[in-house]
Amino acid sequence: MRARLSIETQPPIRRGPRHERLRALVQPVPEAAKQKHSGKLARSQVERLDREIAATDAEIDELVYELYGITDEAG
Repeated sequence: MRARLSIETQPPIRRGPRHERLRALVQPVPEAAKQKHSGKLARSQVERLDREIAATDAEIDELVYELYGITDEAG
């Protein structure tokens, strides 16, 4: 699925519970990616981080879609 979003036509994310949730989700991602690529983790740890990052990405996507009213118009 590919969604189009024009920054000019969409309202900015307003401060509030959703904004704080988005911020809490996004904040740890760079550190997790850094750990993943450090070469210091066992394969099982890298796989765990991959799953955590994928789950976080999916949650971020859902929240952004909700914030901007984006729907999946497949068909």
